[in-house]
Amino acid sequence: MDVALVSVVLAGPASAALGALTVPDPRRAARVASALLGFGAVAAAALLVRVATGPAVPAVLARVDTIGPAFSVGVRVDRFTALFVLLVCGLAAVVAGYARRYLDGEPGARALQARVAAATVATLVMATAPSLVQLAVGWIAAGHLLVGLIGHYRDQPRVRVAARRTRRLFLVGDVALVGGLALLVTPSGDADLAAVRATVGDRPGWLLAVAGALLLVAAGVRSAQVPAHRWLPSTLDAPTPVSAFLHAGMVNVAGFLMITLAPVVTAAPAMMPAMALVGLVAAVSGLLFAAVRTDVKGTLARSTIAQMGFMLAQCGLGAFGLAAVHLVGHAVYKAYAFLSAGGSLQAQTRDAAAPRPVGPPPARSRALAATAVVAAVLATELLLGATASGALGAVLAAAAALAAVRSALADRALPTRAALTLTLAVAALASAYLVAGRVATGWLALPTGTSPLAVGVAAGVLVAVAVAGAVLRHRGSAALWWWAWHDGGVRPRRRVAPAGGTTPAALTTPRADLLDRSDGARVVAAATAATDHVGAVAPLDAFVAVNPLAGRESVPFARATAELRDLAGARTHLPAAEYRRWLRDGRVSRADLTAVLPPPVPGPVALGHRRVDATALHLAVLEHPVHDGPPPPADLLAVARRRLADLPACPRPRTPDADGPLTLAETLDRALGTRIVADVDDLVAGWCAAHLGRPAARWPVPGPADEGCWARWRRLAGADPAPARWGVVGLAALVDALPPAPEQAVAVLLRAVGVPPAAWSTYLSRSLLRLPGWAGHARWAQAHPGAGPAVSPLDLLAVRLTYEYALAGAAAQRHLELPPVLDAIAAATPTTLPRAAGITPDVLARLAGALDVDVATLACLPGETVALLRDAALRLTPSRQSEVWLAAAEHAYRRRLRHRLDRDVDRPSAPAPALAQAVFCIDVRSEGLRRHLEAAGPVDTYGFAGFFGLPVRTVTAGARRGRDRCPVLMRPVATVEETRAAHEVSRRRSRQAWRRAYAAAKADPVGAFAFVEVAGVLATAALLLRAVAPGRFAPAADHTAPTAADLAAAMTLDEQVYYAEATLRTVGLTAGFAPLVLLCGHGATSANNPYAAALDCGACGGNRGGVSARLAAAVLNRPEVRAALAERGIHLPDGTHVLAGEHDTVTDEVRLFDLDAVPARLLPAVGELSGRLAEAGARLRVERAARLPGRPRPHRLPRRAGDWAQVRPEWALAGNAAFIAAPRELTAGVDLGCRTFLHSYDHTGDRDATALETIMTGPLVVAAWINLQYYFSTVDPQRLGAGTKTVHTVLGDALGVLSGSGGDLRLGLPLQSVGDGTRPAHDPLRLLAVIQAPHHLVDAVLGRNPGLRQLVDGGWMSLTVVDPRTGEWTEPAPGGFWRPLPAPHVVTVTELPARRPAPAEEKEYTA
Repeated sequence: MDVALVSVVLAGPASAALGALTVPDPRRAARVASALLGFGAVAAAALLVRVATGPAVPAVLARVDTIGPAFSVGVRVDRFTALFVLLVCGLAAVVAGYARRYLDGEPGARALQARVAAATVATLVMATAPSLVQLAVGWIAAGHLLVGLIGHYRDQPRVRVAARRTRRLFLVGDVALVGGLALLVTPSGDADLAAVRATVGDRPGWLLAVAGALLLVAAGVRSAQVPAHRWLPSTLDAPTPVSAFLHAGMVNVAGFLMITLAPVVTAAPAMMPAMALVGLVAAVSGLLFAAVRTDVKGTLARSTIAQMGFMLAQCGLGAFGLAAVHLVGHAVYKAYAFLSAGGSLQAQTRDAAAPRPVGPPPARSRALAATAVVAAVLATELLLGATASGALGAVLAAAAALAAVRSALADRALPTRAALTLTLAVAALASAYLVAGRVATGWLALPTGTSPLAVGVAAGVLVAVAVAGAVLRHRGSAALWWWAWHDGGVRPRRRVAPAGGTTPAALTTPRADLLDRSDGARVVAAATAATDHVGAVAPLDAFVAVNPLAGRESVPFARATAELRDLAGARTHLPAAEYRRWLRDGRVSRADLTAVLPPPVPGPVALGHRRVDATALHLAVLEHPVHDGPPPPADLLAVARRRLADLPACPRPRTPDADGPLTLAETLDRALGTRIVADVDDLVAGWCAAHLGRPAARWPVPGPADEGCWARWRRLAGADPAPARWGVVGLAALVDALPPAPEQAVAVLLRAVGVPPAAWSTYLSRSLLRLPGWAGHARWAQAHPGAGPAVSPLDLLAVRLTYEYALAGAAAQRHLELPPVLDAIAAATPTTLPRAAGITPDVLARLAGALDVDVATLACLPGETVALLRDAALRLTPSRQSEVWLAAAEHAYRRRLRHRLDRDVDRPSAPAPALAQAVFCIDVRSEGLRRHLEAAGPVDTYGFAGFFGLPVRTVTAGARRGRDRCPVLMRPVATVEETRAAHEVSRRRSRQAWRRAYAAAKADPVGAFAFVEVAGVLATAALLLRAVAPGRFAPAADHTAPTAADLAAAMTLDEQVYYAEATLRTVGLTAGFAPLVLLCGHGATSANNPYAAALDCGACGGNRGGVSARLAAAVLNRPEVRAALAERGIHLPDGTHVLAGEHDTVTDEVRLFDLDAVPARLLPAVGELSGRLAEAGARLRVERAARLPGRPRPHRLPRRAGDWAQVRPEWALAGNAAFIAAPRELTAGVDLGCRTFLHSYDHTGDRDATALETIMTGPLVVAAWINLQYYFSTVDPQRLGAGTKTVHTVLGDALGVLSGSGGDLRLGLPLQSVGDGTRPAHDPLRLLAVIQAPHHLVDAVLGRNPGLRQLVDGGWMSLTVVDPRTGEWTEPAPGGFWRPLPAPHVVTVTELPARRPAPAEEKEYTA
C-alpha cells in the first residue's frame, strides 16, 4: 500500500508531462496537466499523513551491483521527505494551474507545462532516492529542465545569455556534486544512503572535508549563494509561473541535500563553520541586493539569495530542523509573492488613497508596546525551555514583531483599541512562531546540535546588519550602493588591454571651454525637437491612453511613421503578409485596394500575348509576396538579373531623415561588430530604474530626495565600477570635467564627438528613441514637477551621452587607437556600401512569377516593359505597400459601417413615456450594453464622456494623494475632499496599520527571516483557496464618493450650474425628461493586474466612473441647480430623479448607487430598470464570451474579475475603429460589435457649434489617442507596446513596469491586451470619425482649432460628415471642399469569416 501511494505521487507529474505533450488541443493539454499535477499533490498529502502516523516507507525496486558501487533504485520516504514531496507537488500543481490561464494562447505554453511536470518528477526522484546515485540523477535532470524553463523565451538575446550562464554554473555544481558523492561512496563501495549515513564515521577526515567542500559548492550553486548567485536574478526574464516554481521549489533542493546528508555535514571537519560562513555572507549580501532594488520581482529574487543563505547558515549551526521549517515556509511564501506580484501596483494605489499617518504616538505608548512584544517572546522561549537554536529564533521573532509594531503605531490618530489589538496580535504571532518551530522540529526528528557560541556569533552578525542598515539608509556609501546595485560588484568580461599588453589609456576629457555661447540654447532646442518623437508616459496607476507620436501630430502620419522607422527601427504597420491574409479572409477586397491606389500613370503593359493595365500590375505587387516571398526559381532569377543589368539606373525613393547621422555607438557597432548601443541601454535603463524608483527602495540611491537625475548621477557616477567591464578608465575624471548643467554637458559631448550642430536634433532623437519608455516618462515628469523624482529629457540625454562617450571611447582606443570622433572613426573603418538603386533581381523574378510570365517571355520582353515592371515594384516598396494596405483596410471598414448604418432596419422606439433615460460613457464597451438595454425595455440611451462634465479631483478622507477624474486633455477645476464619519476613518486607519505592520516585518533586515515562515502559513491558505476557486476572490471596488455637501464646499453654485448645463446641452437632453435619468459610468474589476487602470474609464483619468456619475447625479438632484437650469431654459421637473450607476465591464453587471435617496414612488421603476439592466448584461456576456479566447461559457465571465492568473479579464477597447457623434436614431438597432465610440449630438440646438466643438476637441481627440495607442501596440508590441505581461515586474511607487530583469520602462499596452497569442485581437486601423451635422458647423470647428485640422489633414484619423437632411456621406477634400463618398454597392463581408490557412510560403503573423 505504501509503495503504491508513492507510485501514485510519482505517476501524477509523470502523466502530466506526457499529457502536456500528447494531447492535441493546447488548452485541453494544459487542463489535463494541471489536473494530474493536482492529483499528485493530493496523493502527496495522503503520503504525508501516512508517514506522520507511521514509520518511514522504504522500498527497493532494484539493486544494481554490476558496475561500480552497488546502489538501490526505489523510494525512501521519512517525515521530512514526505513534507518536501508535498511541498514540491503542491507548488507544481499551483504553478501549473496558474500557468494554464496565465499563458493561455501562448505557443510555448504546452512545453512549459511539460517541463514543470518533468522537473517535478526529477525532483521527486531525487527526494525519494534510497541511494546517492539516484539522488544525483534526479538532481542533474532537475537542473537541466530548470535551464529549459529559464530559456522559455529563447528568442530574446537576454534570455539566451541567462540560460547559458545558468547552464555553465549548473555544470560546475553537478560536477562538484558527483565528485563529493563519489568520495563518500568510494571507501565502502555501497552507494545506498542508509549505508553512507551509517558508516560516515569510518571515513578519514580529509576525505570527509573534501567531499563536504564539494557538496557545499554544489549546494551553493543551486541555491544561488555568493559568488555563484548571478544566475538567479537573470531568470526573471522567464514567465512569472517559472519564477515562482524556481524561487519557491527548485532552489530549495540545496537545503534538502544538506539536511538529508546531515550526518556527513556534521562529521566533516570544518564543514559546519564553512557552511555557516557561506550562508551568512549570502544572507547579508542578499539583504543588501534586495534593499536597493526598485522593482517588485527584482526585490523578491534578491531576497531569495538572502533566505537561502540563512537556511544554509542554519544547517551550518546544526539547526537542521529549523532549516527544514524555514525551507517550507519560505517556499510557500515566495510562491505566493511571485504569483501575486502583479497586484502590488493595485496595492500601492489603494495605500495612496488610505488615510496618511498624522505622526507617531507618544514615546511611552511605543515603549509599552515594544515591552509587551519582547516580554511575550522571552516568556514563550523560557516556557519552552531555552536552547541555543531557540534563542536565535527568539531574536528573529522579536525583530520582526518590533518592526511590525513600530510601523503600525506610527499613526497618532490610530484608535487605542486598534493599537492594543494589533500589539497583542503581533505578540501572539511571535509566540506562536516559536511554539510552532519547536513542535515542527521535534516532529521532523532531524539532527540538532547547535553551539551557543556559534549562535551568538550569528545573532551578532544579524544585529550588526540591522544597525548598519539604519545607518546606510541615511548616510549611505556610494561605492557600497553601486556594489549592491550590481549584485555584488562587476568583473571585466572582455579583454581590455591591446594585443601588446599595455594598460588601456584613460579617456580623452572633452574641453568645455570650446563651447559656443549659443550651444546651450541650441541643445535645448534640439532636445525639445527630439522629445517630440516620444509620447509622455504617465505613472501606471493613472493609466491614460496617448498617441506614442503625439509630439509629431503637426506632420502627416506617413512622414511621422517613416521617421520612426528610420530613427528607432520600429514597425509602424502590419507586415504585408498579414494584410494579404486579410484579403484572403475577405476583410479587404480588390475593390478596396483599387479605390485607394493612386491613378495609374502608365498605360497597359504587354506581357507576351496579353496586356495588363497598370492597376492590375500594382494589384499583383500587392497581392503576392514580391518583396518578401520565398526564393524564385533559379532560371527565372538568372534572367531577371540579366534584364535588370541592361536597364539604366533608377534612383531609389528617399525616406525622411535617411541621411541623418548614426550615433557614435551605432557607428562603432556597425564597424566593429560590438554591442555598445545595447550596453549603454542597459546602463542608462538601470540608472533610471534606480533614480526614478527611489520611493520603492528600502535603501534608495544616495542623495537628497529632490535632487535631479543628472545632478545625482554626476555626483555618484565616479564610484560606479560597471564601466570597467568595457575597459573604461577615467570615468570619474570625465564626469567631473562635464558642466553641471545638463544642456551644457550635452553640448560638450556633441562637440567632442564631432556632430555638426545642424544634425544635433536627429542625433538626440536617435538617442532618446533607444529607450522611448524612460524618455517618455522624463517628458511627463518635466511637465509635472514634484510628482516624483526629478528628471527631464535633457538629464537623460546627458547621462546617455556620457556613458556612450566612455564606452565608445574605450572601444575606439582599444580596437582602432583613435579618439571617439565620428569623422576619425568613419575614415578608419570600411565604409558601408550604398544600397543598390532600383530593385533586386529576386523581386523582379517574383513579380514575373506573380504575373505568370515564364522564363522565355521575360527574356524576350522589351526593355521598356521590364522597366515598367521594375518601376511598379519600386513604387510599391514594403513600407509603401503597408500604407496602401492600411488605407484599403480602412476603406473596407468604412464601407461596411456605412452599409450597416444606411440599410433599412427596424429601429426600436421606446413607447412614450420611457421608463428611463440612460446616459452612458462613450466607451466602445457601452455600445453593446446600450443596444441590449434598448432591446430589453422602454429605455432611451445617450452617450457622453464618462466624467459627465465634472472636471474635478477627489481626495478621500486623510489620503496623501488625490485622483483626477477628468480626461487627460483637461485640468481639474476643483479639488473635492471627501468627508466621512469618524468611525469609518478609524476603521480605515486600522486596516492601514495592519498593512504597515506586514510590510515592516517583511522589510526588516533581521525579522524578515522569521517573517517568511509565518507568512508561509498564511500563504498556504491563500494558495489553496485560489487554486480551488480562482475566480471567487474578486477585489472589492471602492465605490465611496464625496457627497453633495463636499462638492458644494469645492465648487460654487454657478460653477455647478455651468457644468450641468453644458453636459445636458451637449448630450441633447434638455426636455422631455423621463421619471428616471441614469448616469452610468463604467469600471473594470480585475485581480493581480498592473494594467487595471487601462480597463477603467479614460475620461475619468484612468479611474472607475461610478464616482463621477454619483457627483454629477448629486449636482443634478440639487433643487438650487434645477432652479438655475430652469432660468436657462432647461426644465428638469421635480418628478424626475437622477440616478447614478456603474457598469462593470468584466462582469457586465450594473450597480446602482444611493438608492436610499430615491423617492418612494419611483422605487418600482428603479426595480424594473434594475431588471432590464441585468437582462441586458446577461445578453452582453453571451456576445462577449464568443469573442474571448477559448470561448468561455457566459456565466463564467464574472469569475475572470477575481482570477489572479487571468491576463485578459476582458478585451477592453480592443477593436475600436470608429467614433460617431449623432442622434441615437442613426445607430439604434445596429450591432456595431463594440467597436464604436457613440457620442450623442443633435445639431438642431447647436447653432454656433459650441457643443460640436466640445465633442470634436475633447472626446474625439481622446478617442483618436486611444485608437492610436492600440494601433501602435498591435503593430509593434515590443517597442511601441508593453510586450508580454508574463515577465512584467512592477517598478517604483506605481511608476510602471519593466520586462524581466530590467530594461526600458514599458509603454503602451501589453501583448495580451491586443492579441490572443496567435493573432491580433485588434485590427490596427486609424479612427474613423462620423459626424452627423451640417458642413458649416464642422468647418467652423475645424477653422477654430488648427490642431484638430492637422489631425484630420495629416491622416492621423479619418473624418466623414453625414448630411442630416440627405444622408450623404462626405469627406474633406483639398481647398476646403467636401468630396461625396459613393454608396457601397457591393458588400462582400458583413461579418468576419473564419480564416483560411495561409499559403505555405507565408508564416502566421505573431507579435
